[in-house]
Amino acid sequence: MKLCYRGVSYEHEPHPVEFSEGDVIGRYRGCPLRAHMARSNEFLEHLSAMLTYRGRTYQH
Repeated sequence: MKLCYRGVSYEHEPHPVEFSEGDVIGRYRGCPLRAHMARSNEFLEHLSAMLTYRGRTYQH
C-alpha cells in the first residue's frame, strides 16, 4: 500500500497475523466474549523493534 505523510511517500506492507480463539472470559449483551491470542511470536517481535524519534533510538 503506498502512503504519503508530509510529502514523503513510502510503502506499507502490513504483516498478516493469525489469531486463535481462547476461553470465554465474560459476556457482553448476552453473547460470550472470547480472548484472542496471536498464534506466532513474529508479531510480538515486530512490536519490540528499535525505533528512532528525532534522532534518539528507543525500544517500544
